[in-house]
Amino acid sequence: MIKKYILASLNIIIFFISLIIYIIGLLYIKPFTSLKSIIIIISLTAIFISSIILYFNKKIKLYNIGIFITFLLNIILIYNIIDLNIKYSYINNLFTNKYEYIEYTIYVQKKNVIYSDISKLNNKKIGTISNNKNINAYLNNIINIECINYDNIDDLTYAIENGIVQSVILNKKEYESIPDNKAIKHKTRDIYTSKIKYNK
Repeated sequence: MIKKYILASLNIIIFFISLIIYIIGLLYIKPFTSLKSIIIIISLTAIFISSIILYFNKKIKLYNIGIFITFLLNIILIYNIIDLNIKYSYINNLFTNKYEYIEYTIYVQKKNVIYSDISKLNNKKIGTISNNKNINAYLNNIINIECINYDNIDDLTYAIENGIVQSVILNKKEYESIPDNKAIKHKTRDIYTSKIKYNK
């Protein structure tokens, strides 16, 4: 019986440590929108508190349910930590500061309602003015998409307006440098934002 409670305690401790590491990853890399990250953090924290309450519950059935849920969440959390670390190496980077993470956003034409999320761009073309392999590698891990590089924003605007590409991907600095009178600023909408890892 004592062994059972020790294993249960270890289960909760692992959950707590995994939760902290995952939250650090969410805050450090910001792979999701702020709202989504807040919802994830609040939900996981609430589940962690519930696990502790169920651990001290005298009813065996509730105690066992709590331990089982905590065990499943440990597997999910550890998987997400490993996945996040493979993509961004954020755990090592906390100590080495070797990488930087630049935020990129994918835009599509407002009038085109087909492309409601990134999955709808599978087997389509995306334009960029950032001529580097990181974007290609990142996008190809998510969807099958052909990345076409353009020399300037005018060429990129022409490409999306004339259907040569179905979307464009720009980092925050690139987007902010575009004059407000350019069509790409008021004729497009964003459907996906994430960070891409770069060596410093």
